[in-house]
Amino acid sequence: MAPVPKPKPTNRLPHFLRQWRDHKGLSQEEAAERAEIDRTTLSKIERGLVPYNQDLLERLALAYGCDASDLISVNPVAWDGPKLVYDALKKAPIETQRQALAIIEALAIIEALLKGAA
Repeated sequence: MAPVPKPKPTNRLPHFLRQWRDHKGLSQEEAAERAEIDRTTLSKIERGLVPYNQDLLERLALAYGCDASDLISVNPVAWDGPKLVYDALKKAPIETQRQALAIIEALAIIEALLKGAA
């Protein structure tokens, strides 16, 4: 009787681990070393063969210079304007955040007025 192939996992958790590694210009070896895991383990996780856990996400986030949540929610190679604005503002002083909000609100009003005039 021929051997039965192992079924592929069907409950893969979505992630952007490979995209973040590529975005940071790291090889699997370099990323695994920074995260203090085995390269083959990282490879299997990136391919969805082994599930990731919170500890791994936090280690890779440190290695990639991002938030752990970014690894599962943000594709670093896909432009996301609101996310970029949010990331920049959350690091800014509160007064800068307030000024930025006022500018955005003013732009929204101007855009509405221009659409109404058209």
